[in-house]
Amino acid sequence: MGILLGFLKFILGVSLAIAILGASGFYGARYLMTRLTAPPERPVFPEETATPVSD
Repeated sequence: MGILLGFLKFILGVSLAIAILGASGFYGARYLMTRLTAPPERPVFPEETATPVSD
């Protein structure tokens, strides 16, 4: 009975480790895709910020 229980613990531990690694890889890739596909901020040029000179 002890060998069967040890084998079951081993299989459960390995499968849990694979599941944790897979989930962290999935969410890490999802986070990176979200950050890299976000549109960049609109650039502000000096012509847009300068006040026009009135004569």
